[in-house]
Amino acid sequence: QPGAIRSRYLVPHSCHKSHAATGACCVVAAAAVPGSIAAGILGGPLTRSGPVLIEHPAGLMEVAIDLEANEDGPPRLRRAATVRTARRLFEGHVLCPAAAWPARAAGEPGNQREDTT
Repeated sequence: QPGAIRSRYLVPHSCHKSHAATGACCVVAAAAVPGSIAAGILGGPLTRSGPVLIEHPAGLMEVAIDLEANEDGPPRLRRAATVRTARRLFEGHVLCPAAAWPARAAGEPGNQREDTT
């Protein structure tokens, strides 16, 4: 199923491999503004809360939008947020000085993993 909007996120000198979460939230927020390019792509501004799919080079990103009814005009944007990410954000090792583990420094047994390298 394709996304509601196909978007590309440009970073200096290239196109982002997927899409920045902040950029996706901005695209969806713009889609709630009458007369915006994003609203025009959708055939009219978003008028209800719920998930919106953004299609990008690596797949789809879901953005949750929360709109509040407004008697004087279009709904007000309360929130736009990414729901999840499928890519690994961190991996590695942390090196802590012995002083960070007072019980171990005092010679008390603990359940810290011993370095075997």
